[in-house]
Amino acid sequence: MARIIVIDDEPSVADLIGLALTGAGYAVELVQDGNDGVKRHRTESADLIITDIYMPKVDGVEIIREFRRDFPRLPIIVMSGSPLRDIMFTRAQELGVAGVLEKPFDLSVLLDTVRKALEEGPSE
Repeated sequence: MARIIVIDDEPSVADLIGLALTGAGYAVELVQDGNDGVKRHRTESADLIITDIYMPKVDGVEIIREFRRDFPRLPIIVMSGSPLRDIMFTRAQELGVAGVLEKPFDLSVLLDTVRKALEEGPSE
């Protein structure tokens, strides 16, 4: 069973993603802050990270950079509903994310993106 850490500062969004992933058979941990996500991964490794781009303390691109520096092969999916998401998605893709989700997204798209990310890993 793959272990996934979901990083999103909106509890309702994180809960919905968590329910969908748990229902699909994944072990899921929800955190509201990118720094907490990195700490959790360091104590108990995840197979995949799903992170929001825009968060109050540390944005998703900075979190991706930290994961890439310390865990270069870890697949990461980014998501955002911000009108400025295209700029951040471009920056995230340059860092080798395994997938991009534009909020709101269908749960079937989430599950397909997760499956693909776990199979293929990060882009080179």
